[in-house]
Amino acid sequence: MQMKLVGGYPAEPEHGNWDQLTSLPGPPRLIEALFREISGADVSSDTNVRIGEAEEIEAGVLRHTFRCGTEAAGYVQTERVITESKAYPVQAAISTHGLPGMTIDWSFSLEYEGQLEHCGFRHGELLADFESSASRQQFQAIYEQVYGHPPQLANR
Repeated sequence: MQMKLVGGYPAEPEHGNWDQLTSLPGPPRLIEALFREISGADVSSDTNVRIGEAEEIEAGVLRHTFRCGTEAAGYVQTERVITESKAYPVQAAISTHGLPGMTIDWSFSLEYEGQLEHCGFRHGELLADFESSASRQQFQAIYEQVYGHPPQLANR
């Protein structure tokens, strides 16, 4: 089953609301919860490993790649960073591998919120491939646990 998140998006912080900015769960928190609940694996973003050096993909634009978890189970996060100014959001994407019953691909951005350099998560697109309706239901239950409301999924 190939699905896309079409509603029930994660909350985004209000501009300048620092408490909300630091407390709202972003994409890694959902991915970490999925691995922990479904397979018992710890793929914490605190233990990420940079894969290679930053790669210049065009003038003034770098791509950083990080692996969280292991080569067998975890996720890869890529970030596209414009080096000329912090006024541009960091474009990021997460792709899971080795997650039993599903694969998640999620694009989002991290927008700088003032001189303290806290980032505000902004949803882009979440695509999921489920092996069964049971794996889709697991995803929905864990998503609701993390974000406090159910996701709205549709076929893509």
